[in-house]
Parts: sequence; structure tokens; C-alpha cells
Amino acid sequence: MGYEYGVWLVLRDFSVFSMINKHNIKNHTSHITVMCNMDRASAISLARELHGVYNITISNRYRWFCSNDDKYSKSNNEQVASGFNCIIPEWKKIMKITEKYDGDVPKIPHLSIVYSYSEATLPTHIETSPIKTTGIIFPVDITDDEPNKWTLIDKT
Repeated sequence: MGYEYGVWLVLRDFSVFSMINKHNIKNHTSHITVMCNMDRASAISLARELHGVYNITISNRYRWFCSNDDKYSKSNNEQVASGFNCIIPEWKKIMKITEKYDGDVPKIPHLSIVYSYSEATLPTHIETSPIKTTGIIFPVDITDDEPNKWTLIDKT
């Protein structure tokens, strides 16, 4: 079932990779969701419109994303997640552009480090310092239920 298609800010940061590797049996691409539950053509169009590299600060305050407020309204995915909220200076501009498209956006930009089907298996804490990094916009195929099977779509 997954989250259909979407647009991510894909991170290229070793410390983020390390956290994902340490806390998951199967790794997933490090990302911040910009929009999900889109059709494929719209995801590609939005990614083209937002193309570029964005500055990101990842908070050092670990949290769970398990409440209904943390879930996307059009999804019936049973997974829970945990990770960190993020600050993206251009987030308001990004959200304004997403208004032209049908799909779900996160209430607060965040980086999920761990995905699980049970809150009991989420880490109680992950230690890190704030991380300053960048993210690159990509359209994504997130139709699978398993995060390790989510893939980037070639923008061309």
C-alpha cells in the first residue's frame, strides 16, 4: 500500500546514514518527505518545480512519530517511526508550491530514522548533536509497504 508517489529531500550525510544503519535491519534512503500520496506524473512535476539543493538543520531532540497527527491523512499504512524534526529555511516557500498539487504534506518537516510495525521496537533514545546538512529534491516511488523498497525516480 505504501504512500503512492511523492517528493523527498534526499540527504547525503554520513552521520545520518550511520544512525539508519545502526537502528534498522533493512536500511532505507535518508529523506525528508515534502509530499506523498501523489500520482507519479504530479510527483515528477513537483520535483522539477522544486529542483535544487536545500539547507537543513536536523534537531538533536529524538521523538516518535506515532500519533494520528504524525500520520498522513490519505495513508492507511500501519507503520510507526521515530527520528528528528528538521529546520529548512525555505520550507514555507516549498509548502506554498505544494499547494498546487494533490497529496499529503508533513505538518513539520522531519527525518525518520527508524520505521517499525510496533512502537515496542522503536529505540527509546538516539543520541546526536544538531546536524547541518543539505538535501536534494527527488521524485520517489513509495508504493511499497517496506521503506527499504522505496526508490528514487529518474527526473528525466
